[in-house]
Amino acid sequence: MSALPGAGPGGLLLGEAGSSGRVLGAVSAGRPGAPQLDPFADRGRSARPWKDTRMAAGRPPRAAGRADRTDRARIRRAGTPMRVAFLVAPEGVEESELTGAWKAVTEAGGEAVLVSTWPGEVLSFRHLDKGERFVVDQVVGEVSAGMFDALVLPGGVANPDHLRTDEEAVDLVKDFVDQGRPVAAICHAPWLLIEAGAVRGRTLTSYPSLATDIRNAGGTWVDEPVRVDSSGPTTLITSRTPHDLPAFTEALVGVFTTAAAAGR
Repeated sequence: MSALPGAGPGGLLLGEAGSSGRVLGAVSAGRPGAPQLDPFADRGRSARPWKDTRMAAGRPPRAAGRADRTDRARIRRAGTPMRVAFLVAPEGVEESELTGAWKAVTEAGGEAVLVSTWPGEVLSFRHLDKGERFVVDQVVGEVSAGMFDALVLPGGVANPDHLRTDEEAVDLVKDFVDQGRPVAAICHAPWLLIEAGAVRGRTLTSYPSLATDIRNAGGTWVDEPVRVDSSGPTTLITSRTPHDLPAFTEALVGVFTTAAAAGR
């Protein structure tokens, strides 16, 4: 799939898409003070081929600059009913949970934006096996909840385990909760909700191994395909495993569409 040329997040410069595909022009050194985690260090960035495996046709345009962060109406693509952030680590996200929710949002007419803690690409996993790579739209230090209508937290074990140790990633989740923007989390992703202090007094589901963690954080755990909890400052949509994706995606699209319409 072709992509719009131009400057990407964090100083990432993308060349024109030609017969040999997309080329890498330059990559920033990362965010000041952030852990220097580079999933491509063992392969060498300068010679790395640029494989674009996006889930939707074409890349959404880059978000507006820092001054426009709280105005979703100015940065949402024309005619798009909702703008949704997908927060993932540089590697370890469960591929089906990322692509399944992404497809549901885009098929509902929404704009999906891939956010990570490092620019470039993220490596997904199919349980324990390496999956596809996906292009990062923006890094966490360049976005805020005010730029989006909702947030999706796909699972996998390593993915949320990395994100909950990243201060900016946790702050972004807190920002969505504080602003009352809905958050959908599946599998192990509720670890991030726990880290953000968002589960006390709430009812959630998750991968079963998180049940004790949720209870210890003051939440109630239930064994259900999907649970929508609107009792707190923001609506939480949680789900257990990839087998529950149909219920999870149906619930999140309904909540996100309603929230986006109310926020205009």
